[in-house]
Amino acid sequence: MWIMLLNRKDQPAIRQQEQAQSVSAWLDRGEQYDHEEDYVVCAHNSGDAPVFGCELKVGRPDESEPHQVRFAIIPPGATAVRALPFGQEAMPAADLYSASAIPEFSFTDSHGGHWTRDTSGLLSRTDRRTLRGRRRSATRG
Repeated sequence: MWIMLLNRKDQPAIRQQEQAQSVSAWLDRGEQYDHEEDYVVCAHNSGDAPVFGCELKVGRPDESEPHQVRFAIIPPGATAVRALPFGQEAMPAADLYSASAIPEFSFTDSHGGHWTRDTSGLLSRTDRRTLRGRRRSATRG
């Protein structure tokens, strides 16, 4: 019985984690998305709820500051696409799918949880809110 209660208590957190895991981003060729520009950045939400405030940072080896792109909302099952202001002269097509071209991004899930995914693909929760809006205490007692 205790196991059932513990499992039920963790279900909302597990659902949030699953929703966050369903959001991904990548660079691609513009022609694949009917864009005239050489490159686009794509953010996809394969979950069943929208995500909000998706901010992507696209780095290039020849620039110290990453290019930033923001999508206000990405509906469930949708891919948001935005053209990048640089092309093959700034980044060879061979680098498009390299590790250096992986965008870092952050977003807010439909429950208000804040998440980031770094350039190595690691997903992290960046807030400590519970579903009821209270902060989790550092110590339990």
